[in-house]
Amino acid sequence: MFHFFMPEDGQVNISIGEMVPSEHAFESMLRYMYYRDVNMPPEDSLYLSQHHITTVSPTTGYTASYCKQNLEMKVTVENVLQILEAVDKTQAWDMKKHCLHIIVHQFIKVSILPNLRSLSQLLLLDIIESLVSHISDKQSAEMGSDI
Repeated sequence: MFHFFMPEDGQVNISIGEMVPSEHAFESMLRYMYYRDVNMPPEDSLYLSQHHITTVSPTTGYTASYCKQNLEMKVTVENVLQILEAVDKTQAWDMKKHCLHIIVHQFIKVSILPNLRSLSQLLLLDIIESLVSHISDKQSAEMGSDI
């Protein structure tokens, strides 16, 4: 596209899906495509993966799965609640499950984060259900070892 098509005014407007990416997200995508730079901030990975990019170009191999994988690697206790909120809005269920897994296994640390109280009731219920499921699974495993 960049080599064979250039309008007279020199301006090319690019959209990914129905959305126009932020300048930072687009730069991250280009760095990955041309240099295989995998240092993409989590917000860029989330932005690009939430817009269901399957392939930007057959020659680059840039896929939404890369963004998802990059995002999974960048989830931390400090940002897990923000990412959980964002993936819930975009219905990225695999990523939501990944965030809930981290919250459950790091709940002591997550529970003291101030933004936990600002989550929606539905997300808080999702966290509680995940905690209960985890505790039930753990108790079942312990009871099974006693038999």
